Amino acid sequence: ILLDINGTLQRLSIVGIAYSKGFFMDDGRTDSCVLPKGFLGSLYNARGRVSILYIKVKDPEDKGALIKDLSELYRRFEVREPVTWSEVVEWTKRITVPFRIMLVIVLVTSTFIIYTSFQLLTTERLPVVGTLRSIGATRRTTDFILFAESLFYGFLGGILGCLLGVGVLYGIVSIATPDWLASSGTQVHFTPLQMATTFLLAVGLSLISSAIPIVRVSKIPVKNIILNLYRRSTHNTKVKAGTGILLIGAGLCLPIIVPGKVAMMVDIFCIIAEFVGAVLIIPILTHAFTRFFEKIYVHIFGNIGTLAAKNLKDNKSILNSIALLTIGISGIFMINTVSSSISSDQIKFFKATGFDIWMWTPEADRTIESRISTTEGVLHTYGIYGAFSVKLPDLDEQIDLIHGIKPCTFFDYWDIEVSDDRNILMGEIDKGRNIIITYILKNRLEIEKGDILYLDTERGKRGYRVIGFMHSTMRGGSYALVSERYLKQDAMLRYYNDIYIKTSADPEIVLKKIQKKFKYQRLWIKTIARMEAEELRENKQEFLILKGFTFMSLIIGFIGVVNNLIISFIERKRSLALFRSCGMSKKQTVTMMLIESLSGGFIGSTNGIITGFLILSIVPRLLDAMAVPPITMYFSVKTILSLIVVGIALTLAATVGPALKSSKLNIIAEIKYE
Repeated sequence: ILLDINGTLQRLSIVGIAYSKGFFMDDGRTDSCVLPKGFLGSLYNARGRVSILYIKVKDPEDKGALIKDLSELYRRFEVREPVTWSEVVEWTKRITVPFRIMLVIVLVTSTFIIYTSFQLLTTERLPVVGTLRSIGATRRTTDFILFAESLFYGFLGGILGCLLGVGVLYGIVSIATPDWLASSGTQVHFTPLQMATTFLLAVGLSLISSAIPIVRVSKIPVKNIILNLYRRSTHNTKVKAGTGILLIGAGLCLPIIVPGKVAMMVDIFCIIAEFVGAVLIIPILTHAFTRFFEKIYVHIFGNIGTLAAKNLKDNKSILNSIALLTIGISGIFMINTVSSSISSDQIKFFKATGFDIWMWTPEADRTIESRISTTEGVLHTYGIYGAFSVKLPDLDEQIDLIHGIKPCTFFDYWDIEVSDDRNILMGEIDKGRNIIITYILKNRLEIEKGDILYLDTERGKRGYRVIGFMHSTMRGGSYALVSERYLKQDAMLRYYNDIYIKTSADPEIVLKKIQKKFKYQRLWIKTIARMEAEELRENKQEFLILKGFTFMSLIIGFIGVVNNLIISFIERKRSLALFRSCGMSKKQTVTMMLIESLSGGFIGSTNGIITGFLILSIVPRLLDAMAVPPITMYFSVKTILSLIVVGIALTLAATVGPALKSSKLNIIAEIKYE
């Protein structure tokens, strides 16, 4: 293989090929190889010297102290861990943040579904409970039986869930792995502690979620069970609604006023508060809708429509179905909106580029830039200097990337929105050590215009005055601009970080010509169009998983809706039989139940969309608390209408079974009582 090393062509023999792991891992931008140390040192006239020194410690507990001691001893050098935990967290935020939000949705949905399932179970078991109690069993005994059943379901669900979760985890890793990591054979890692925690969570969820239905059944007197006088309480509606309104208000206000240190935990609590609040206000929301429906349905469906609307008001099972729809629809709406918003922001980022090809090569200088500019199809080039991971010693923070710019040229290549007039800022930036930072850094570091930011540079600590701010998601928003000449001086830069290329022909064709011209050099080069397509594909991959989870939770929620409608049917068999005995036909009974479902589906879907809007107002602040670049929310009317239709369709589908059963009711058997 021929390699251009330090300006000379070297013919090398390949003696081995490594797997794409560790040092040899492909990061999408660089390729690595190993040569004899002495041979490489001679090519760079650096025999006996090294650029990086790796150190193993005898005792891992001494690592922190050793780094501190070496940093003080060798002040001109950087001493650090190869990879810190904070860097791992930073790199994985793009995946972990959405999953943390999904965790909240899944827990709330699971709790509610188990709760409604046990309502169905305890309602069906009432005759058995009444029989046991009538022959001498105590409340404690029947409670123990029901809790043991709940424990068994949690135990079995925990085991099956963990086994299924391992399979799902492999699928997630397969989908989420970016193309440049696929060849390295990404492995799935989980610990026995994580498995045990998941299992205990399943058992705990089952016990806690089933407690209310079990305790409620326990309080029913034996006489009421035997005489079939059991009715679920509908009291405290106003108290619940008031609590729900307070939770929604707190969820909207707290993220605005809480300090940054506790913001993440408070924001997650506020998202949960919005879910819970939305569920608690469902009774009064349903009352408001039914008043509206009564006036409309009487003209469309006649008396059957009015009766169906009135039945919604105090039907606990239908209200629970509406709650499940609210949770499921709001989750899907939130994930879809965030996904489409991130895609729109990515498109916006690439649309801000005023060039066609992005290129990097080591030791790129004006000679390299001149060779590129003479390539057929190249219109203009712009080499830009950059300093990475620049520490801010006074703030214990860092700026991931600082670009040194030519004031008269930079905005021809990047259409970035700035806080003041561009010409004024560009005229000022070159007059001294001045800096423009992103609004993300402004908020994170609590910096104002005119403040001095001290940067830790190769030439020591240098103060730069903040002269303005800009909107940019470059390097996650940890990005700044300074004058090229001052960055070159302070960071002791000799080579360009990147070269931007404008073309007068097809960028893909020009790219191939540049690759051919620099075939002996290490080169990373892509067209902006290809980078945009790859970024959007990765975003689609990541959110495909989350969308899958939200749709899965909606399907599970559908099962909960079916449970609640079956409960409603069981509780209403006697009243439905009475309607039939007064002259209501089978067709009218089925029509009434379908109208109830249609109305409930509409209310649940609408409340879900409203809840989604409330949660999405918190998401940008949560992302900011997690140091993730904020996104501009883009709402789709098509998505909103589609989700309302889906919610109504699911509820109507869940009603088919109970509606058919109602048409087969034995009127005499249901009315008479022996």
